[in-house]
Amino acid sequence: MDKGVIAATSAVREAADGAQLLDDIAAFSPFPVRLLSGEEEAEYGFRGAMGAGLESREEDVLVLDLGGRSTELSWRETNIFRGLSLPFGAVNMRDRFLADLNGENTQRVKEYISGLLNESSGLMPGKKRKLLVGLGGTVTTLAALSLKLNRYDPGKVHGCRLLREEIKNWEQTFLHTSWQERVEMLPFSPQRADIIPAGTSALLSVMEYLGYDSIVVSEGGLLLGIIEELIASSPGGKLPQ
Repeated sequence: MDKGVIAATSAVREAADGAQLLDDIAAFSPFPVRLLSGEEEAEYGFRGAMGAGLESREEDVLVLDLGGRSTELSWRETNIFRGLSLPFGAVNMRDRFLADLNGENTQRVKEYISGLLNESSGLMPGKKRKLLVGLGGTVTTLAALSLKLNRYDPGKVHGCRLLREEIKNWEQTFLHTSWQERVEMLPFSPQRADIIPAGTSALLSVMEYLGYDSIVVSEGGLLLGIIEELIASSPGGKLPQ
C-alpha cells in the first residue's frame, strides 16, 4: 500500500467536534491521522513553497499562506526555521466582517488584522526579507484573474508577481460586484465568489503592515511540503509505487 498521511489543519483545530472527527477518520483510514499545529502548518507551507522551484535563497524569502481560517508566516533565520500562525483567513474574515460588502467593513478587516500582527510583532522576522511568497486560494485566484485566465493553469499562475496596487484595485472591484458577477468573473473557481473579497482585504492588510509592494505566487504549499516529508522518510527516498 502506498505511504500516506491524513493531515488536518486550522478548521479542525477550531471545530468543537474536531477530536471526534479525527477519531472517526482514523477508524477506517489505512493512513495515520495527524492534527497539525499552526507552527507545523507554517513549516510545511515553507517547505512546499521552496520545493516548488523558487529561484531564491531560503534566507531571502518570507512565505505567507493565507487560508480559510488561519494565516501562516514562515521564514528561515540563520538556518533555523521560524513560523507563526495567526487566527484569520478568507472564511472567518467574511463571516466576522464582510457579510455586507462596503468600505467601512473592509477597513474593519484591516484594523483587526493589523492589531493581530502588532500583538505578534515580537515574533516576526528581525529584518525584512527580499521576497514575499504567497500560498493559498486567495493569491492563486487573484493571479488567475490578473492573467485573464478562463481556465485555471497552474503553470502560468506559479511565479506570477502581483503588485499591491493591483490587489487594491481588485479589492475595489469586489466591493462593487454582486455574488453572481463574481461567479462569472471566476469560471475556474466559482466557489470562491463569496470569500474572495475578504481574502483580498486580508492579503492587502498583511502586505501593507509588512511593507511589501508585491507578492510572488507559488503553487507549492502545505500539501507539497507533506509529500516531500513522506518521500524523505521512505526507503531510498522514494515513495512506493
